[in-house]
Amino acid sequence: MFAGKIRQYVFISTATVYQKPPQHYIVSEETPLANPFWEYSQKKIATEKFLMEAHQRHGFPVTIVRPSFTYGDAWIPTAFGIDFTPVYRLRRSLPLPVHVTAPRCG
Repeated sequence: MFAGKIRQYVFISTATVYQKPPQHYIVSEETPLANPFWEYSQKKIATEKFLMEAHQRHGFPVTIVRPSFTYGDAWIPTAFGIDFTPVYRLRRSLPLPVHVTAPRCG
């Protein structure tokens, strides 16, 4: 459908495609794509494979991006991970717990 009509196709994938459970604590481009726990990740892996085959066979111009965090107006990263709770609390003028590291003694 896009062949010859675009200069570059950018596919937004996800870092959840990387091997779960991980075999090593460092994740890199060489980390296998395998997440048997989440259908969303499995579909992203299948789409990546499809696009890469199109690239290898037909020179389809594709870039794959795997963000580890996505956020928006109601979903923001916090010290506890990605959470909607801080947005909920801020919009209602409720106290917002903040993670603070104690100073080192000595």
